[in-house]
Amino acid sequence: MADWSNQWRSFWFYRRYKITVLHIIDSTIPVLPPCPVVLTAYDLMPEIFAADYPKMLASRGYRRFRWLFRHRVTKFLAISHATAADYHRLWKIPENKIATVHLAVSGFPPDGHHSDCPETLALRFPKIDGRRFLLAPYNLEPRKNLDAALVAFSLIHKYFPDLVFVLFGKAGWTIERESLIQSKIEALGIAESVKLTGFIDDLSLAALYRGAEIFIFPSLYEGFGLPVLEAMACGTPVIAFNCGSVPEVMEDGVTGFVVNNIDQAVKAVGKIHTLDRAKVRATFDRRFTSRRMAQDYLDVYQGL
Repeated sequence: MADWSNQWRSFWFYRRYKITVLHIIDSTIPVLPPCPVVLTAYDLMPEIFAADYPKMLASRGYRRFRWLFRHRVTKFLAISHATAADYHRLWKIPENKIATVHLAVSGFPPDGHHSDCPETLALRFPKIDGRRFLLAPYNLEPRKNLDAALVAFSLIHKYFPDLVFVLFGKAGWTIERESLIQSKIEALGIAESVKLTGFIDDLSLAALYRGAEIFIFPSLYEGFGLPVLEAMACGTPVIAFNCGSVPEVMEDGVTGFVVNNIDQAVKAVGKIHTLDRAKVRATFDRRFTSRRMAQDYLDVYQGL
């Protein structure tokens, strides 16, 4: 009942204020849209990893959402070409109803990040103790593939024993997953060289990106992959696995290296010194600005 009540309230709101285009970013799709509806399409995670989402896929709410998605949206704005292809393949959305608008990172790095220096980094993160380090998100969702990053680091560590692997944040966490990942770290013999930051603010995150030798993003599927953009915005080279949308976000050999397996990831570390951090940042400025994203939105609105 509450859902239908919200639908009616929204309908009269749109009519009363004569909304001419409704852009849905993360809210309810109207059953009776009074104007063209544009919807940002992020990913089809539940469909691609169906075994992890059985209850969601079987629910009435999800079925209703999918029906509204397919029958009440005028134009879909996929956040990557890979996402657009997923919606066309799995939900049979016509290609002429999908436009790709890549995301941008606004306000990152935050004001004040230019003051970051090795001394500042040491104060923020004493565990690093001034050592060179690689960086990755501490995300324990299976698709984030942290296991592969840890195996790659264990191989790299044999050649560079002073190198540290810093894992920031804490996502996809369960007691079972954390126990398994800690056992993995111990088994690989890298417990003394893996440092967890826990949750941190954006200034601290920017300091880590800027201080890192390399940002490693091992995810097996992303609708887009915002952490890759954050690293690029800080001029940090990226090593990412060749999955989902990530390859189209990176310019392989300019911003970093796209790899297919752990062995390639290890070899890429040896090549990363050939990259110019200024060119990494310049690629971000050229391709992923908020102005560019806003202009792409405007072009879609005017074409309705």
